[in-house]
Amino acid sequence: SEQEPFARAWIEQNQGIELKPLCVVNESSEIARCSLDGYDALHNVIYEIKCPYSVKTASDARLFDQVPLYWIHQLQWQLFITGCSKGFLAVWDKALQSCHLIGVNADPELHKEMHEKAMQFWVNVKTLTRPEMPNADFIQNDDEELKTKFDRYMEIKQAQKILAEEEDALKKE
Repeated sequence: SEQEPFARAWIEQNQGIELKPLCVVNESSEIARCSLDGYDALHNVIYEIKCPYSVKTASDARLFDQVPLYWIHQLQWQLFITGCSKGFLAVWDKALQSCHLIGVNADPELHKEMHEKAMQFWVNVKTLTRPEMPNADFIQNDDEELKTKFDRYMEIKQAQKILAEEEDALKKE
């Protein structure tokens, strides 16, 4: 996000630290890699910066320490890969020009589960095998007429988008 540099600078100034964005690979696993928004080498702590567009998401973080679970899981994956014991979700509030920091401790049990699932997914990718998803219904459709209709539908949606953009531009002129 274009706001991330502002958030990083705010963290550095208000926490009195220096953050380095890094790409990290865990040598013990071929797929365990991540990019870090900020690494505080002095304290061995990572920062994952989030710059939500939603005012509600930013205020929920600030008021209740409530963030989407997948943000926590992303940070846990980064903690697993780096071996750090602590990280922070830094939720940037554009309106207030400040971050709200939510501390997250490493969860080794979750790391083990995440790594096992990631390895299974990687096996599926390499073998071109659809993952088992017991709660999902996949429908195999080989009906060429239906595929043609779907393609035409997508063409019309794209044309509508282009026409709407042209209409807006003409209104402004």
